Amino acid sequence: MLSSFAKTQNFAIEASKMNIFYAGVYNPFKVVIENTPCKLVRVKSSIGVIEGDSCNYTFYTPIDNSYRTTIYIGLQKRDSILWFNQSEYRVEKIPLPTPYIAGKKGGEIEKSRLISGGDIIPILENFDCDCSFIIKSYALFFGRNDSIIYIKNKISGNRLTPEIIEQIQKTITNDKIKFYDIIAIAQDKREMNLSEMTFTIK
Repeated sequence: MLSSFAKTQNFAIEASKMNIFYAGVYNPFKVVIENTPCKLVRVKSSIGVIEGDSCNYTFYTPIDNSYRTTIYIGLQKRDSILWFNQSEYRVEKIPLPTPYIAGKKGGEIEKSRLISGGDIIPILENFDCDCSFIIKSYALFFGRNDSIIYIKNKISGNRLTPEIIEQIQKTITNDKIKFYDIIAIAQDKREMNLSEMTFTIK
């Protein structure tokens, strides 16, 4: 939270992150001015779009390169706005989510667990953000003794298809299954190429 005292008026900007906004998602923040009803609070930014009212706002920008934006705080005074303070925020890219399936991102796994997991789920690890991602497509291959025994490219969506499930059921201990070319779509429609996942059948 940022707080200040300007022209005998205390104000506070409360955001969920320390002076950081993230591109491509709606960043909530709150502005409170001492002894001032929320309907008279005015907020604007040097770059990006601010929406909201009643002291609760969101900041959004589609620009995904790092830069800084300034948040201006003001009061509605009859026919004009008194802009009396400002705070600077960094705007950064959202980190890439990590793909998981059956609660794992790689390593040893039972074929039954892999099949029952069913879906590739993108997760932002250790990151406080109301973000959502959709898996557009992925590819995978099965390996045995340094040979590829099955391969499938450009599989739509995030689910294991019946054909893939059938192939998993045929695997044996120490077979490798590698998921790659995992493409996720972010809230702002950007496509992201996620990290690979490699599993060894137990």
